Amino acid sequence: MDFLGWFANKGLAGMIPKNASEQYYKWKKKDPSLSEAEIAQNIFSLRYLVSDPHFDRKEAKRFRGYMGGGFECQTLMDFCLASLDIEGQIDPCDTTVFYDVSSIIQSELERMGFKPGADDIRDFVGRWAHDVAPYR
Repeated sequence: MDFLGWFANKGLAGMIPKNASEQYYKWKKKDPSLSEAEIAQNIFSLRYLVSDPHFDRKEAKRFRGYMGGGFECQTLMDFCLASLDIEGQIDPCDTTVFYDVSSIIQSELERMGFKPGADDIRDFVGRWAHDVAPYR
């Protein structure tokens, strides 16, 4: 891993999946019957709707895209990539950066015991382009 990869792993790209997995395991412990999709959407709702985050102007615009299109997290990877977009201001339009950071997030989730699907990133990008991008 080069220096930039190492740095990204220790920064936002490492923090997002770490936080997501901690939240996932808390939700799963409370109610083992919850699916990954239910937990991912609950984490998204708690973080961005219930907690009343203080967005700057750019974050607020990005967040409105998710609300306007009715985007729902179907996997923990969806939550992580939505957070990368909203908080890190890195979306699929930033192609190389987005895919590089997404692969770090995927590796971190795997390291934490999750098995992201091979198509999770591609599926997110397709739904993002359809559900989120038009509302920005």
